[in-house]
Amino acid sequence: DRRDAAASFHHHLAAYALDTTLVRAVVAAAYMAPSRQGKDSLAQLAMERRHLLTRRGQLDLDLLTANLAGDREAALEAIRGLARMEPGGFSSLLEARFAMGLNLPGEGMKATERYDPNPDWRRGEADRYWLYRAEALHMLDRYEDELAEARTGRERYPTHTGLLREEIRALAALGRADEVSELLLEGRSLPGIRESEAVVAGMELRAHGYPDAARRVFNQTADWLRGSLVEGRRNGRVRLDLARALYGAERWSEALEVAMGLLVEEPGDPEILGLVGCAAARMGDTLQAETFMGHLSSVNRPEGPRELHYQMATIAAVLGRPDEAMRLLNQAYSEGLRHGLQLHMEMNFESLREREDFIALVTPKG
Repeated sequence: DRRDAAASFHHHLAAYALDTTLVRAVVAAAYMAPSRQGKDSLAQLAMERRHLLTRRGQLDLDLLTANLAGDREAALEAIRGLARMEPGGFSSLLEARFAMGLNLPGEGMKATERYDPNPDWRRGEADRYWLYRAEALHMLDRYEDELAEARTGRERYPTHTGLLREEIRALAALGRADEVSELLLEGRSLPGIRESEAVVAGMELRAHGYPDAARRVFNQTADWLRGSLVEGRRNGRVRLDLARALYGAERWSEALEVAMGLLVEEPGDPEILGLVGCAAARMGDTLQAETFMGHLSSVNRPEGPRELHYQMATIAAVLGRPDEAMRLLNQAYSEGLRHGLQLHMEMNFESLREREDFIALVTPKG
């Protein structure tokens, strides 16, 4: 409950050492394990002792193993089972999240309706009720309703950056650019604000047909982030968002320079590799773009290749190879890439937006 995953991990393992019939402690430890290898080995141990688990414990284990395998359909089935066992409990919110991950935002909305966020004892978890509802409504193109949900949530959680992002996202989709700018200024004073919120604002404005407003937001964000890069704040997250803001502002060479600097520190990061490849492609350097596509294809990620194929698809699309981009995109989603709000606002896929297969991929399935 204190968000201390390391301590939770060790206490669960200590509990299992005291009583090896307590297999649910192994399952819990696997969720908290700091490495993919640790998660896999603990999940295997729990599977070998599955018969000692209650039905609820078996569903928790099924959810764990499905997540590790990238099998979102199996994960959703396990969540549905848990939700049936505790009607109106937190599992309903998890069901909403996993349904949206399979491009089922309508089903996600129905799942949230079984959850009551109002009891005060739920205050520590109920923020996700409004957050997931706002995200689902955006996926359903119901932007006025999204705005209402985000604002209702922020009345209860005024410093919640996720709900701030959803309010910004809804305003951007509605073309209310001045209000977006006001919220971004407000957000800079909030504790824990991520620079990504401003990048999302620019991406949403551009995706919904407001390119001039988007460019202003991207340029303002880039200037702000450059000013933030003082001693003690030269972290990779800020610099990556700076690169993304410069890219959104179509300042390709500056974006490439910042991203290349990050790549020295994080040579296998898919997002950085994708950004570098796309920036090179925008500048007409096909050879360099293809080189970074090759780097992406050779990276070994513990969660599998889905994010790598997504980033390769962005480069292929910018290079003007739409069929290849769609093949890579479909491959990424077949491997368990989570559906959500990224695909519809990805500026690198603008050339694909009139294609029937891209429309089918973006359109909610339920």
